[in-house]
Amino acid sequence: MKLQKIFFALLILFAFAHISFGQNSDDAQPTENWLWTEYKIFGDSRLYHRYDRYSKEDLAKFKEKLDLMKDAGFKDEWEGIYSHAYEETVGFSQFRWQKNAGFVNFYIYTCLPELRFVDYGKIVETPDYIQILSERADNSSAEPAASKYVKVKWGEHRFLVEESALSAFAEKAVGIYLRPEKTDDENYDKWIDHWYRGDFEKPFVGLPEFPDKYKKLQRQPVETRITSVSKRAIEKEKELGDRFYNAETAFYYVTIGAGKNKGLKKGLTLDVPEIEDSVYILQVNQTSAVGVLVRGLNDDKNEICFGDDSNEIVCPKIKSGLKVKTQIGSFFW
Repeated sequence: MKLQKIFFALLILFAFAHISFGQNSDDAQPTENWLWTEYKIFGDSRLYHRYDRYSKEDLAKFKEKLDLMKDAGFKDEWEGIYSHAYEETVGFSQFRWQKNAGFVNFYIYTCLPELRFVDYGKIVETPDYIQILSERADNSSAEPAASKYVKVKWGEHRFLVEESALSAFAEKAVGIYLRPEKTDDENYDKWIDHWYRGDFEKPFVGLPEFPDKYKKLQRQPVETRITSVSKRAIEKEKELGDRFYNAETAFYYVTIGAGKNKGLKKGLTLDVPEIEDSVYILQVNQTSAVGVLVRGLNDDKNEICFGDDSNEIVCPKIKSGLKVKTQIGSFFW
């Protein structure tokens, strides 16, 4: 028990040391979370500032922009409050804009919580995109902000996609995006460079609508059928993408009726809706591809499948003619 108390005390000391690191001792922390009391943003009781990452002047101008937006309101389908739908569990980001008031952008590290980044400035709007013009003081520790975001409409959903990320976003939207192998690749998860507004629980209907100027970047989903199925192969210690199957597992190798001609790539995962399964693509030819369906086995080497209620069911048959399609609107890793 004594060791636990010592460990807990050290954790508290480390947290406070982290908060104060890089800050001037004259820069007092706020006694309340003004983002919540004044603007109903982020309802924690405290909010620490990082004055080594932005100045008090930046913070004052940031608040001025928030006040202007609160007074003006959001008047059309594109103005408003956007977020990252894929925010890490310890982060909270927002992008707010109104054509006359301008924009604000901020990031809160929620573990402390700590306001780690703020930006603000003017907006230039066109029918196809918005351009942001930052007005914050020059600070080498500030994260670079994209200057142009393309307007993408998808039913009730609204996206502002950073222009250089639009091609990757277009592929991800229809399930043909393939993540680069190297994490230092400039295109690694490039599709995520966008802001989102809407109810992410609502399904995506149809396809995203790109502005005319960017239509050439739009991609189509792939829908085809299984044309042949191999006999079941039981294998172990097998790697497929980022998954490793150590125990004995059932593998069905299938051929499907689409390939490079439709934009398929080795490493993609396609859905088989009728049997609620998926195909991992192993090889892509010009007009066909080879993939594999994977099923777990019990001790008797019987396949294990589960229904929507998570109860075990009899595994449906894998056969020729089953529809296979890319994952539309699957904005996750």
